Amino acid sequence: MSNVTREGISCLPPLPPFSLISNSRYPWLCRCPITLAFHAVYNLSRRFPSFGALPHNFRHFQAFQIVELDGYWQSAEYFVHNLDMIRQLMWNEDTAVQAQVVLDGWLEREPPVGQLVGVHLRLGDYIGASRNLNMSYYREAFEAVKTARNDTQLTCLLFSDDIVLAQKVGEEFEACNKVIPAVPCPDPWNNKYHCHGREVGDWVQFYMMSQLDNLIIADSSYSFWSAVLSPKKPLVVVPRITWPLGVASRGDYAYLNNPMYGWVNIDARLGDPDSKAVRMEHLHLALDRSGVPPSEWAA
Repeated sequence: MSNVTREGISCLPPLPPFSLISNSRYPWLCRCPITLAFHAVYNLSRRFPSFGALPHNFRHFQAFQIVELDGYWQSAEYFVHNLDMIRQLMWNEDTAVQAQVVLDGWLEREPPVGQLVGVHLRLGDYIGASRNLNMSYYREAFEAVKTARNDTQLTCLLFSDDIVLAQKVGEEFEACNKVIPAVPCPDPWNNKYHCHGREVGDWVQFYMMSQLDNLIIADSSYSFWSAVLSPKKPLVVVPRITWPLGVASRGDYAYLNNPMYGWVNIDARLGDPDSKAVRMEHLHLALDRSGVPPSEWAA
């Protein structure tokens, strides 16, 4: 199928997996995900209170209040040539400011040494699925940051869906001169986990990562999009999955390694945890699941 162009917007034929809400007035919309990106134009009336402020190519969407696009949105061919437009649409300045204020408070109490690097540890349900990255990936990633920045010291800011376990893993990061966990509370020196309704949500941490100069991301769409949307164009280190062979050959995580981004790629393995903390979590989970067949990821 050849590319389609409508009102100056380049469109690519759809690449699975994705599904869209189509509209009878704009039947071509379901064939053109690049025009709106992954959850854009998420609420045009809120994002652009004056319709005249809309980017020129989006003015024919005036009939929509909310357009929802459902998919992983990982293929760079969809959007990489329109990143500036996508960043404009998706960037929420209020949340970004909130994220920066919280981060500044953390760093004032815990002044960083050397390079500040955001490190995403995807744990949670990945533990049960045996999809955790091995520690050698993080070790090599830290060395890549040191080399690129010509610095011997690192302050590692940990982000995770299980920050308690992530802190245990962080104790194994020998390359980190200081480790600062992104805990749920904006003032963790008072109370780390009970924030009385003032929690630092996932969306705030997303924007926090986006404003760092150095990022080591996991095999995760969450940290992937945080890096993609970053206005700072940071140094980004990503895993290049080489094992299990079936996963690697299918290209499940190839979206991380597209050369269009100019990111640093480090070979990594999944389902072969060599972190003591993660292995212990695996053991506890296996005991809880006695009698349940092992995941195919562990095969």
